[in-house]
Amino acid sequence: MLRNRIINELSELLSPLQCLICQSSGNQVCERCEKLIVRLKSARNLSAVNNDKEFSLSVWPAAVISPELTKIILLAKEVNIRRARNYLGHLLVESYMRADASQENPVPISFIPIPSSLRANRQRGYKHSLELAKELRRKLLPHIKSEVVVSDILRVNRAVADQSGLDRAERISNLRGAYSVVEAGTQLVRARSGELKVYLIDDLMTTGSSLQEGWRALTEAGMRTSGALVAGASAT
Repeated sequence: MLRNRIINELSELLSPLQCLICQSSGNQVCERCEKLIVRLKSARNLSAVNNDKEFSLSVWPAAVISPELTKIILLAKEVNIRRARNYLGHLLVESYMRADASQENPVPISFIPIPSSLRANRQRGYKHSLELAKELRRKLLPHIKSEVVVSDILRVNRAVADQSGLDRAERISNLRGAYSVVEAGTQLVRARSGELKVYLIDDLMTTGSSLQEGWRALTEAGMRTSGALVAGASAT
């Protein structure tokens, strides 16, 4: 895995800049392909019941899931192409700016990535959502006054089935109880008291089952979640 990662990084450095989608020369994403990635302006609300109480989580997607955006996500997720992760980072900045537009009273922010399985992390050689959260932090820091940290505190605690091919109810059942919070420390105290804004980070939302499970784990640990930021979501 490390060898493949080094080869990919060298290839990116030595190759001329090409569009991630159509491979035309000149831009990270060319003007024509950029128009195919349609932005979303409003939040989606995920509803769930936890300990007999109903909760609603605001999810802020940057763009509609499309073949073009899916290609960029897969390049970042499975091939570790930095330019693809850079583009997704820009989308997540757009999501954050819509989620927390005022910034009148800056409060410290914690970005918590949705975890992948240990097997997926080993196969890739990196944690995809963690790298996205770090990219978001790097891009956001010059534009806001708040302290921003990335907190890798969610873990997959048991084996789960492949989510592809499952409907929403099956995905929720498959992931129920699968995430745990580890090493929250002082962040837990700050999040409980409202001194820290907590956002879940993922590349996309399809059924919302991963975000819902991450939200459940944080809630049961006593952490108040301000919302979730994703690069893409379905149109409806």
